[in-house]
Amino acid sequence: MVDTDPAGNVKAMLAALASLAEDLSLEAVLERVAEAACRLAAARRGEIALAAGRQHPGDVVTIRIRQGRAGRVGERLAGPGGVPRPGTATFLAVPIRVRGALLGHLYLAEKAGADAFSADDEERTAALAAVAGAAIQNAMLSRNATATRRWLDAAMELAGTIVRGTKPQSEALELIAERAMRDSDSAASAVGIPDAESGALRWVLAAGPQAGAIEGADAAAVVDVPESQTPRVFSDVSQVLGKTAYGRLGPGLLAALGPRGKDRRVLLLARGAGSAAYPLREADMIGAFCSHVSLALELSDTYRMREQHLLLVDRERIARDLHDRVIQRLFAAGLNLQGMRRFSTEPGQLERIRDITSELDHVIRDLRDTIYSLRAPAEGPELLSSRVMAAVRGGAASLDYTPQLKISGPVDDVPPSIAEHVMAVVMEGLSNAARHSGADRI
Repeated sequence: MVDTDPAGNVKAMLAALASLAEDLSLEAVLERVAEAACRLAAARRGEIALAAGRQHPGDVVTIRIRQGRAGRVGERLAGPGGVPRPGTATFLAVPIRVRGALLGHLYLAEKAGADAFSADDEERTAALAAVAGAAIQNAMLSRNATATRRWLDAAMELAGTIVRGTKPQSEALELIAERAMRDSDSAASAVGIPDAESGALRWVLAAGPQAGAIEGADAAAVVDVPESQTPRVFSDVSQVLGKTAYGRLGPGLLAALGPRGKDRRVLLLARGAGSAAYPLREADMIGAFCSHVSLALELSDTYRMREQHLLLVDRERIARDLHDRVIQRLFAAGLNLQGMRRFSTEPGQLERIRDITSELDHVIRDLRDTIYSLRAPAEGPELLSSRVMAAVRGGAASLDYTPQLKISGPVDDVPPSIAEHVMAVVMEGLSNAARHSGADRI
């Protein structure tokens, strides 16, 4: 039952207002304001509905007072435009404003002991809404600041991990997808790459409880990749994924990963069916997060290519030194030993010279095998871009000019089976052009 004593109601309102000065979450502030309004106007039900905007998706808190205790309920009091739901006997709506800006509305229903809310009820509720508006706005700002700090921390942490090169690129993308999914309260996330011919997205990984809805998506249903760093927000992710997402996923967000261009990766986030949409402010933070980790991915690629190039140059130098210096000196030493045979007639000395000469031949063969292994590709995964550069560099040895090589897009994401075909085409094409075209530019 609801207390209808005016003095007690005012005392309850003052206590509630005092409690708003505490460090509370936005939902806790909305609950306390709604409860204070119910007790102040002797209402059994209360609701605060914040206007949806760039800062938030439009938070709503509805409470009911039963046997003197307030509790959250799921049934809304008011529909679009503040119209009371059917069956609501008594209804009161009061705007919540801060410095002239409308934050939302406070709704009350089911006046205890009366057929309608009085003018005094409306006046006291309006006063409460005016005072509580500042507390609500402060809670909103605190929540936004916390979210911003969380996204910045996530971006800095992942960027450090990626640039240090402690994870392969595939694992780095998986870390990005999982962290973005967790911090955005999403049910699924994925990373996609546009198809070169159709422009549709090819999903390279998916994570989360509802990852299956993304993995089975029809690529033809995917929209264009965002050309800017501002993510694209969807009220229903089925606009991106097609029918596979019906009933499994709700709101979605598509953000760019990487520099502008048709080959840039994209990050897809999706919340569960019936969940709140991604606020525009949160979309902006996710866009900033993607910009940070995209730069880290580019730096990591650059560092890896530089390290592989330095490794190849160093190995080539060692191989050249072994061939031009060590092998030649060993070969000369062997010739000198063979020349000494004519100055010796003792069988033991001749046998010893033959043994040393044979050992030198074995050493020379082993060194040549070592040189070959140094000039061959290193064991383990090698970037496709590095393999292409090495192939072009090797094919240029027989030319009077250096072929021009231009690489664009995430070519190092190509699966190994396709990479082998790419290498075959590059090497065969370069060989044929060098031998048969008579061109002075490749």
